[in-house]
Amino acid sequence: MSHYLAYVMLLKVIRHANLRAVVQHDGFVTKECSFAKQYIDEHFAEDISIDLLASKTYVNKYHLIHAFSKSFGISPISYLMEKRIAEAKYLLRGTHMSITEISKATGFSSPSFFAKRFKTSVNLSPLDYRKKMTPRAGGK
Repeated sequence: MSHYLAYVMLLKVIRHANLRAVVQHDGFVTKECSFAKQYIDEHFAEDISIDLLASKTYVNKYHLIHAFSKSFGISPISYLMEKRIAEAKYLLRGTHMSITEISKATGFSSPSFFAKRFKTSVNLSPLDYRKKMTPRAGGK
């Protein structure tokens, strides 16, 4: 009974907030995967773990990883990292925030981990990316 009530409440919230699920290659995304993706999109700057996502979706973490990966073609944690890097790129291009401030604003545990992860993803350091994407930033 409580599962049904939770499902009905979730549907009302989704409809009220005008949210929609993103459908990928297989044409089917579970409500748990959709919720996990939306949660990551809205809370990427917070401390998110697979255990937290599993508790929020009320499913086993291994099931969530498998279902999310099947639905979106990427693991939940990899998706989280991509989301953080995308936001960091936006901040590097459009703000004068320091690398440390950007690393904190995007949820990375330390500026050094942020720089390492950014360089792995983008093949440029955050500072080099900023210089390349905003040429005048290098001259200031």
